Amino acid sequence: MTRLMRTELFVQEAYRRRGIGRALVAHAERLAYEGGATELFVLTSFTNHEAQSLYHDGIRRR
Repeated sequence: MTRLMRTELFVQEAYRRRGIGRALVAHAERLAYEGGATELFVLTSFTNHEAQSLYHDGIRRR
């Protein structure tokens, strides 16, 4: 089993709501699967609703 670990993803506030975070998540997911990863795990703070939404919407279920 191969796993990708992304420890942090951050978009400066001035650049948020432009699809940058979504593009970064999609790119990381693509690289992981191309590299042979079979699973992706995401951890966020319980109170970080923006990140939860980004990851929930951005990561495809296979």
